[in-house]
Amino acid sequence: MVLERVAGIPVGFWPVPPSLTRLPALDVPREQRTFTAAVGGVMREIPAADVIHLRNLDPEDPLGRGVGPAFALGDELDTDEFVARFLRASFWNNILPPAIASIEGLTGANSAGAKAFKESLSREHQGPDKAGKLLLTSGRVTFARLNTSFRDMQLVELRRFLMDFVRMTFRVPPEIVGDISSSNKATAFAARENLAEQATLPHMELLRTEYQLRLVPLLGEHEAILDYDGPVPADREH
Repeated sequence: MVLERVAGIPVGFWPVPPSLTRLPALDVPREQRTFTAAVGGVMREIPAADVIHLRNLDPEDPLGRGVGPAFALGDELDTDEFVARFLRASFWNNILPPAIASIEGLTGANSAGAKAFKESLSREHQGPDKAGKLLLTSGRVTFARLNTSFRDMQLVELRRFLMDFVRMTFRVPPEIVGDISSSNKATAFAARENLAEQATLPHMELLRTEYQLRLVPLLGEHEAILDYDGPVPADREH
């Protein structure tokens, strides 16, 4: 966050995405350090004293930018995106047919017998109301399937697992994101309490601690103590 000051007193702040900010160099005196931020497409130098850098420390680089929980989900998010791209590409014509069939006695794919067979196959078996009908034909048939069904690849189960994994990483109950497949009235109310207690409250406490440590002294109120309204709902009567 970049502080806005009037007569040296902070009166507001502007959130700046970390992806648009470059950390100051540590080999210069503290009072000369500056952050470099892209504002409106223009790179600007901002004094470090006017920046409150909220971050989760990276154990491998404690003095660096920091790392959030989403960093650990990189592989899962990429996998879900690749599955979605694969499903999308599967509905485009990729030249490869789903299967190849050979019937003994047919001289070619464009012969009269082959055309008659394809017309009969389309007439008797195409459409949802004709699914599962028995096909009878004369001659020896050789059939080879070239594709793999989505059911065999378990893509739906994979995407559901990835969604649940990401949700659980951020401690979000399934009801909050619209998954009510296994919920009832009691779990719906409990989901809001769990979200507030397990996800919202720790984040609010982190912000309160950082503001108390770094923002309150700038206001000249050294004895002031920041507080917030608890997000956890009060116990309801059943």
